[in-house]
Amino acid sequence: MDNLINMDAYQIFTAFILTLLASLSLPMNILALVVLRRTRGIEPATRVFLVSLTVADVGMCIGYVLPAVGVSIVGGWPYGKILCLIQAFAMDPVSQTIYVPVCVAD
Repeated sequence: MDNLINMDAYQIFTAFILTLLASLSLPMNILALVVLRRTRGIEPATRVFLVSLTVADVGMCIGYVLPAVGVSIVGGWPYGKILCLIQAFAMDPVSQTIYVPVCVAD
């Protein structure tokens, strides 16, 4: 609790923005998946592309944005070394699933 009292304006602003981003990103991407599932007029290749990007965006939100909220509040990595290694190992393929389809689509 003392750490919350000693936060400066930048930490509060960063934590607020990251919390807002996470609270909007997760439900909106899940809504996008529901809409993509129910919409029939989309080409199959476009549907696969959009689903891939949406799932990768959910993964980025869970893997990067949610932990960043704690990092911005504490001012360092509060989750321990094991979770740091898991995040570093697991999040690289998730970020690649965003970049590859975008490069291929261009």
